[in-house]
Amino acid sequence: MLLPFISPQKYNDAIKKIFTRCGITRIVTVLNPTTGNEEKRPINEIASSHLARRTFIGNIYKGVKKTILSERYQDTTRAARLSLVIATLTRK
Repeated sequence: MLLPFISPQKYNDAIKKIFTRCGITRIVTVLNPTTGNEEKRPINEIASSHLARRTFIGNIYKGVKKTILSERYQDTTRAARLSLVIATLTRK
Protein backbone atom coordinates (compact mmCIF):
# COMPACT_ATOMS: atom_id res chain seq x y z
CA MET A 1 0.00 0.00 0.00
CA LEU A 2 1.42 3.39 -0.99
CA LEU A 3 -0.53 5.56 1.44
CA PRO A 4 -2.32 4.73 4.69
CA PHE A 5 -6.13 4.75 4.65
CA ILE A 6 -7.76 7.92 5.91
CA SER A 7 -11.44 8.64 6.35
CA PRO A 8 -13.26 10.54 3.59
CA GLN A 9 -13.68 13.57 5.89
CA LYS A 10 -9.95 13.73 6.69
CA TYR A 11 -9.22 13.30 2.98
CA ASN A 12 -11.49 16.25 2.15
CA ASP A 13 -9.98 18.33 4.98
CA ALA A 14 -6.51 17.65 3.53
CA ILE A 15 -7.67 18.81 0.09
CA LYS A 16 -9.02 22.04 1.63
CA LYS A 17 -5.66 22.62 3.36
CA ILE A 18 -3.78 22.01 0.11
CA PHE A 19 -5.97 24.57 -1.68
CA THR A 20 -5.39 27.10 1.11
CA ARG A 21 -1.61 26.55 1.26
CA CYS A 22 -1.35 26.85 -2.52
CA GLY A 23 -3.28 30.12 -2.43
CA ILE A 24 -6.20 28.76 -4.45
CA THR A 25 -8.90 30.91 -2.91
CA ARG A 26 -10.84 32.35 -5.84
CA ILE A 27 -14.52 33.06 -5.26
CA VAL A 28 -17.00 30.67 -6.89
CA THR A 29 -20.79 30.57 -7.03
CA VAL A 30 -22.42 27.54 -5.40
CA LEU A 31 -25.98 26.58 -4.56
CA ASN A 32 -26.86 26.42 -0.88
CA PRO A 33 -28.33 22.90 -0.43
CA THR A 34 -30.74 24.11 2.24
CA THR A 35 -32.14 27.27 0.64
CA GLY A 36 -31.38 26.63 -3.03
CA ASN A 37 -29.99 30.17 -3.29
CA GLU A 38 -26.70 31.01 -4.99
CA GLU A 39 -23.84 31.94 -2.68
CA LYS A 40 -20.32 33.24 -3.32
CA ARG A 41 -17.68 31.26 -1.43
CA PRO A 42 -13.92 30.75 -1.62
CA ILE A 43 -13.12 27.54 -3.49
CA ASN A 44 -10.78 26.38 -0.72
CA GLU A 45 -13.82 26.16 1.62
CA ILE A 46 -15.78 23.86 -0.69
CA ALA A 47 -12.93 21.80 -2.16
CA SER A 48 -13.46 18.03 -1.87
CA SER A 49 -12.48 14.75 -3.48
CA HIS A 50 -15.70 14.95 -5.50
CA LEU A 51 -14.74 18.37 -6.87
CA ALA A 52 -11.23 17.11 -7.65
CA ARG A 53 -12.57 14.09 -9.55
CA ARG A 54 -15.01 16.23 -11.53
CA THR A 55 -12.27 18.72 -12.37
CA PHE A 56 -9.87 15.99 -13.43
CA ILE A 57 -12.48 14.26 -15.58
CA GLY A 58 -13.58 17.58 -17.11
CA ASN A 59 -10.01 18.54 -17.96
CA ILE A 60 -9.03 15.29 -19.63
CA TYR A 61 -12.42 14.71 -21.28
CA LYS A 62 -11.68 17.50 -23.74
CA GLY A 63 -8.89 15.53 -25.41
CA VAL A 64 -9.57 11.87 -24.69
CA LYS A 65 -12.11 9.45 -26.17
CA LYS A 66 -14.93 8.56 -23.79
CA THR A 67 -14.09 4.82 -23.72
CA ILE A 68 -10.46 5.46 -22.81
CA LEU A 69 -11.57 7.90 -20.11
CA SER A 70 -13.97 5.37 -18.59
CA GLU A 71 -11.33 2.63 -18.50
CA ARG A 72 -8.74 4.93 -16.95
CA TYR A 73 -11.09 6.36 -14.33
CA GLN A 74 -12.41 2.96 -13.25
CA ASP A 75 -8.92 1.70 -12.51
CA THR A 76 -7.89 4.74 -10.49
CA THR A 77 -7.00 3.82 -6.91
CA ARG A 78 -7.33 6.11 -3.90
CA ALA A 79 -3.58 6.79 -3.88
CA ALA A 80 -3.60 7.56 -7.58
CA ARG A 81 -6.55 9.95 -7.11
CA LEU A 82 -4.58 11.81 -4.44
CA SER A 83 -1.64 12.07 -6.83
CA LEU A 84 -3.97 13.43 -9.50
CA VAL A 85 -5.36 16.03 -7.10
CA ILE A 86 -1.88 17.19 -6.18
CA ALA A 87 -0.85 17.28 -9.84
CA THR A 88 -3.95 19.33 -10.68
CA LEU A 89 -3.27 21.76 -7.85
CA THR A 90 0.36 22.27 -8.74
CA ARG A 91 -0.23 22.65 -12.49
CA LYS A 92 0.31 26.21 -13.74
